[in-house]
Amino acid sequence: MPALLYTTMTIITWATYEDQMENLTFDEEREIKIQSMAAEGKTDTTAIIVSPTVTKRFFVDAVAAQEYIDFVLAGAAKYGLNIVSTEIQENAI
Repeated sequence: MPALLYTTMTIITWATYEDQMENLTFDEEREIKIQSMAAEGKTDTTAIIVSPTVTKRFFVDAVAAQEYIDFVLAGAAKYGLNIVSTEIQENAI
């Protein structure tokens, strides 16, 4: 099987560190989602922590990146977490 090239990046900016990292239930759900997407070849398991409020992740394409953003936005709404912005960058290598 050829190696996958993850060239699309999500950039999620949270309002606070607590919004991004301090909800343990959401953290567990997010980890399960990432593991599932990695098993499907859509991403690896590496998060790039740019700052206490900004995280980047690579995905195989924009569809996979949007799937992850949709998941994060739904979780933020469910748990009352605040996101400032989400972005998808293609050809991000």
